[in-house]
Amino acid sequence: MKIIIVSYAFPPIKHISSTRPLKLAKYFLASGHSVTIITSIPNKNEFQEDYDFKIQGLLNLEIIRIKYPEYGLIDIIKYVKIYIWQLCSIVNSKKKGDNKIKYNVGSKPINRSITSSLIMTLSGIINSYRWFRKTKKYVKRNKSIFINVDLIITTTPIIGTIFIGKYLKHLAQKSQWMVDFRDSPFLPMIMDKYSITVIRYILKSYLKQATFLTVVSEGIKESISNNYKKNAKLLPPIHVVYNGYDIDDIKHLNFQNKIDNRIRISYTGTLYSGKRNPELLFDAIREIERKNLLQNYIFEIHYAGEESKIFQEIVNQYQLSTIVIDHGNITKQQSLSLQSDSDLLLLLTWNTKSERGIITGKFPEMLLFDKKIIALVTGDDNNSEIEIIINKFKLGYVGYYLDYQQSKDNLVLFILNFVKNRYTNDHLTNQMESIKPFDYKYISRQILNLYSLYITEK
Repeated sequence: MKIIIVSYAFPPIKHISSTRPLKLAKYFLASGHSVTIITSIPNKNEFQEDYDFKIQGLLNLEIIRIKYPEYGLIDIIKYVKIYIWQLCSIVNSKKKGDNKIKYNVGSKPINRSITSSLIMTLSGIINSYRWFRKTKKYVKRNKSIFINVDLIITTTPIIGTIFIGKYLKHLAQKSQWMVDFRDSPFLPMIMDKYSITVIRYILKSYLKQATFLTVVSEGIKESISNNYKKNAKLLPPIHVVYNGYDIDDIKHLNFQNKIDNRIRISYTGTLYSGKRNPELLFDAIREIERKNLLQNYIFEIHYAGEESKIFQEIVNQYQLSTIVIDHGNITKQQSLSLQSDSDLLLLLTWNTKSERGIITGKFPEMLLFDKKIIALVTGDDNNSEIEIIINKFKLGYVGYYLDYQQSKDNLVLFILNFVKNRYTNDHLTNQMESIKPFDYKYISRQILNLYSLYITEK
């Protein structure tokens, strides 16, 4: 079978959105299928790392790289956007502030001008369309490669992948088209209603051409379905296909349970301007130290990511700077090694009434390490999908900022119990079968089964 995967991000770009298309390609190839990747050329501003496709079993992978637009009209718009944003802020401050989106997912509210949000959305659409036009030219010159495709997979968040997918589907009319959403395209937390309306309108004409949709959580499925209630019949079937882990990623690691007096807690990733908030953990550790609840134990907080300054500023509020070890921006393998050497893994996410099912791509990666997880959830809704999963498999603790004091008290108890039973805690190795929906080997088969299902129906 011939498969094409369209994704803006792909190695050597080091980004969480690179992982899903990479692992799907790996296991499709391992199953004997032909795989072609259409992706962007990494630009100078994107963090990259050396990647040996031969070592990863991807020697036969064909990669087509089309440069994503960086310069031109969009750069002008970006500069104009800053001026308009500032101007609108002045005008809005003189009114009642009804032209601003305000939300609070952590401890601080974030404001975004509607004009700014809409311009950013339109900029993204224009850049995506320009990328599509470049890709279309390449495809036209090499049409024979794309005519006999069996399965087209386009993965977001860049909307340009969907533009490309529709065109490829037009060329290979017997193919099946799977539109894959890592995130919901409708995000009220960062998009105003006009931006959402624009995206909804554009996607409607494209999604109805797709064979089926896949999403990484029930919450994203709900978001897409709710946005097309009036056009539900036009929407293809939606299936939940989780992000996953790849056991091969840690085969080279030397796992050791370090028996000492240190409690190592690690967080790798971004903070999303306060939407991911570690303060609850810091507050709990501060209380443990203030009350001397863990004598002879030393906490270490390991951070790796691009927002060291912000992370450190939060730490300083709780006078814990001496226990923080900042690793900065590190490679994927260094991140895996850091997590394998930790005692507890910190997961930060959010859950709101308008934005549910935010399961970070780091979560399934954590399942590789037989470590307990501390998940802290911001937002105005305590019924999160991540809590259901963590409780189901007894993976650790989930705390909510909405119930701050109770969550803090429970977190303190969780940490105390963890230390008490540090080397007798249940491990995931006994339940790997039950968490296989997060294994990319299983996920790749799940997608191929969906393909077979719709081929049969057709």
